[in-house]
Amino acid sequence: MRELHIPASSSKAAVSSPSSTAVVDSRVITEELLEGLDSDSHSISIPAGAVITPSGRDYIRRHGMTVQSLRNGAATAGTRGHVWIVGKAASVTSAAQSAGWAVSQASGNFDAAKQVAQSGSDVRHVCCSSQPSIIACLLNRNTNRRSAVVTESTCISELCNEMNPDTVCLSPVGWSVTGLRRLLNRLSETAQRPTAWRELA
Repeated sequence: MRELHIPASSSKAAVSSPSSTAVVDSRVITEELLEGLDSDSHSISIPAGAVITPSGRDYIRRHGMTVQSLRNGAATAGTRGHVWIVGKAASVTSAAQSAGWAVSQASGNFDAAKQVAQSGSDVRHVCCSSQPSIIACLLNRNTNRRSAVVTESTCISELCNEMNPDTVCLSPVGWSVTGLRRLLNRLSETAQRPTAWRELA
């Protein structure tokens, strides 16, 4: 525990928040460190592989904050895709970071759906939750989004050919890190969804 303690002075020095997203340079994210952020900060960017302590996770959940991983000092959201995690899913985080996807923590299913709905359609998303069908249902109310729930037994090639979703929702239960990495790589290779969909009447 002594190693996890960060003096207040170094906590403040490790944080910069020029906008509503605060950039935290520390490798250990504690409640004490988060309390030093600007009150206007609704999301934080942390180094890839940084550890969030239990009290830090509680603080993030209480304040409805989102967490984005940084890779080599820059946010990785953009080229490959973005993974949103509700709750704890270490295997998903590990697979996403090794596949080059950005990872963010959502405070709940509705928050994850909201974050995806407000983002650009040029980025693929994966939402990880114990109730992935809730997120998929919320997103599919938006005609500009196409979301699907998948399991490890889902044929991703067939899904992409038939539906080509911009967002995939899943539960972390039953997935291996290798299976998750394979899913993310497959989604990265697939062309973005068509600009118009033919819906059933």
